Amino acid sequence: MAAFSGPVDELVTAGYPFPDHGTVVDVAMMTVVTGHGRGPSELDALFTRAGLRRTRILPTPSFASIVEAEAMT
Repeated sequence: MAAFSGPVDELVTAGYPFPDHGTVVDVAMMTVVTGHGRGPSELDALFTRAGLRRTRILPTPSFASIVEAEAMT
């Protein structure tokens, strides 16, 4: 299995307990890697262009969430 080498993105959600967290991570990701934070609607638009449909967002104990998508049929 090949290692993932794509861009890193953060899911930005309303109500996160640290209001400045998204901004700090966004700036870090723009300067360190080619990613930025995206909200659910932005992910949906991106997935649609790629022929995918978001099926669910799984929160984790960290700041990151797992976004699951499947091919559109």
